Amino acid sequence: MNTELFNSKFSEFSGEITKKFSNLNVTTEELRETHGDVDQLATLISAKTGIPREEVISRINDVTRNFNAGSEKSFMDKVSAKFDELKHKFLH
Repeated sequence: MNTELFNSKFSEFSGEITKKFSNLNVTTEELRETHGDVDQLATLISAKTGIPREEVISRINDVTRNFNAGSEKSFMDKVSAKFDELKHKFLH
């Protein structure tokens, strides 16, 4: 996961990770220390839950896909807003 995105959306991300792993018993600091690195996060979660690493990675990827899609959408919303602003400026 993009580190900048991870840091800016950390509380949302950690909440989603907690939902994906109902028996996850990690601290916020433990999650933060992974810096959004999927391998580190998978190792941590697998060790804490006993869920096979491959399954953990699959669930993490589901969460990160949602966050990356949201990030792209936000970018496209900004582009669209800027386009509308420029269109309005030149048409009026």
